[in-house]
Amino acid sequence: MTAAILLVAYATAVACSGPRLMRYADWTHRTPRVGLALWGALALSFVLAVVSVLVHLAAPTGWFADCAGVVAAALAEPGGADLRVAAPVAAAVGLLAHVAAEVGAAFVGAARERRRHADTLTLVGDTRIRPGLTVLTHASPAVYCLPGRTRRIVVTSGALELLDAQALAAVVAHEHAHLCGRHHVLLGLAEAFGRAFPRVPLAAGFAADAPLLVEMTADDKAARAHGRHILAAALYTVAAGNAPRAALAAGRDDVLLRITRLLRPAEPVGRGRRTAVLTLAGMLVLLPVVSACGVR
Repeated sequence: MTAAILLVAYATAVACSGPRLMRYADWTHRTPRVGLALWGALALSFVLAVVSVLVHLAAPTGWFADCAGVVAAALAEPGGADLRVAAPVAAAVGLLAHVAAEVGAAFVGAARERRRHADTLTLVGDTRIRPGLTVLTHASPAVYCLPGRTRRIVVTSGALELLDAQALAAVVAHEHAHLCGRHHVLLGLAEAFGRAFPRVPLAAGFAADAPLLVEMTADDKAARAHGRHILAAALYTVAAGNAPRAALAAGRDDVLLRITRLLRPAEPVGRGRRTAVLTLAGMLVLLPVVSACGVR
């Protein structure tokens, strides 16, 4: 019971204090990949902590020690498992099923929307003008990608008119970074976590912060290849362009903040600090797991 109380306190602290700490961290925009890793670790740690609380209520000596016995007793004969034990196990399974359902809904919904848009692009897009790109006739300058099975990079005719060769290469590299990094998966998980726990500050913070950090991650990769100033100018050009909700667009998500970040780069985060944050992320995930395995 002591472990369950401590885990409740831990889950509450992670849910309420985690987003506040992330909000005031001065390094997340300097190393967005590490920031995303810590957000993901906090989210996973919260879910595991809540599940571990239920596990301890059902099996105080640990998940692996007693839960198998609980399930075996329940299957052996009706009433074989005490309700005080079976109820927390059922709640834990229900919680995991709820999270899994939200993840599935987020991914299925986004994939369906991308397929519909891809079908439209097949009819109205032109792949002959620029090799590797789908050109859409539209005056608004926009560049975006459709990840997943519909994988393609879309450029409007308005963007082609305004972007020179270097600028176009920079924003296309930005979109390639999204596709290669499978950023839509991370965004889908963040969205699902926010939908699964709509009143939890951690879930709302992760869902709100993930899109910007993903864009900054793609910015960094494109800037290393094509230069910060060239990418910043290209982002300014396509900032007003529209893109479907399920796409990842170069000009979306606080583009002015991203341009300022590119033009006025902050001092990089040292390797030691990055290692410390990643170590903390691993510890956050392991703590509830170790507890569920048998820590009293």
